[in-house]
Amino acid sequence: MNILYIARHNQRNSNDDEGAIEYSLTLLGHRVEKLEEASGSGRSITGFDFLLCHHWNDLISLKTYKIPRVFWCFDLIDYPKDPALKVRCEKRKQWITELTSLCDLGFCTDGEWVSRDTTGKLHWLPQGFDQRMISVYRPSSYVEGVSPPILFTGVSKKGGDRRAAFVQALIDRYGSRFTQVERGVHGGSLAQLISSHKIVVAPNEPLYEKYWSNRIYLTLGYGGFLLHPYIDELSVSQYRDGEHLKYYHSMEHLFSLIDVCLTTQQSFLNKIADQGRAETLKNHTYTNRCEKLIEIVRENL
Repeated sequence: MNILYIARHNQRNSNDDEGAIEYSLTLLGHRVEKLEEASGSGRSITGFDFLLCHHWNDLISLKTYKIPRVFWCFDLIDYPKDPALKVRCEKRKQWITELTSLCDLGFCTDGEWVSRDTTGKLHWLPQGFDQRMISVYRPSSYVEGVSPPILFTGVSKKGGDRRAAFVQALIDRYGSRFTQVERGVHGGSLAQLISSHKIVVAPNEPLYEKYWSNRIYLTLGYGGFLLHPYIDELSVSQYRDGEHLKYYHSMEHLFSLIDVCLTTQQSFLNKIADQGRAETLKNHTYTNRCEKLIEIVRENL
C-alpha cells in the first residue's frame, strides 16, 4: 500500500515510535512517504491509499487531505479514577472525539476508550518494541553494591496522584536501593540502564484491563526483569506469570516480590528476563502491530 505518514519524524529525544513504525511498514513491503505535521494543507496531495497520523493537533489542516484518514493514538484518553488527571483527560477526550469524526478509521492503545466507541471506527492496538533496537541489547550487568537494584522509569506527579503515591511508597521502603529516572533516557542508554539494575518495576496506575504503558515492551525487549501489575488480558493473551515476568496484585504483594527477588540468584531472574525478551521479539514488536493495522485498514477502507 502507498501510505502518507504525517507525524513528528526524526525525534532524537524520544523512543522514536514514528521511526519504528515507518521501518516496520517498509519492512512489510509498503511504500511510506513521510511528511512533517507542520507541513499544513494537503489539497494537492493524491496517489495514496491512506494517511496515517498520531497526535496531530492541527485538525484544520487534516481536513484538507482528500484521501482516507487513519490515526493511531498512543495516549491514555480518560482516567476518572484519578481526579488529578481530569483537566488533561478532558482535553484529550475533546480532541480525539473531533479527530475520530474527521477520520475514516482509528487505532488506540487505550482499549477502555475503544470500548466506549459508538462510531464503529475505533480499534484497540497496543504499542510495541522497536525492532531496530535489537542490536543495542545488553546482557545483565548488575553488580550488587555497585548500583541500586530497583529501577522505575517514568514520571511521578505528572502521572497523577495515585502514580505519585506509588513512587513515594517505593522511596519510603527502599530508599537508596530504589532509582527513578523520569525522562530523557532512550534507545541504547535505556538498554544500558535496564541491564544495570536487578529489578524493573512498572507502576500500578494508571491502567485498565485493555490499557497499559509501552514500558512493558521496552523493558522486556531490552532484557529487563519486570514486576508488573496483574491484568487479566495481559496475562492471558501476552505474557505469562513466572515465565516472561512476574505480576503483582497489590503494593504489599509488590513489596514481598521485591524482597524475594533481592535475595534471588541473578541467573534465575535472567532466565525469566530472557524468555520475556524472546516473547517480545516474536509477538510484540511494532512490525507485529503494523501487520494488524494494515489488516484492519484493508478490511475497513
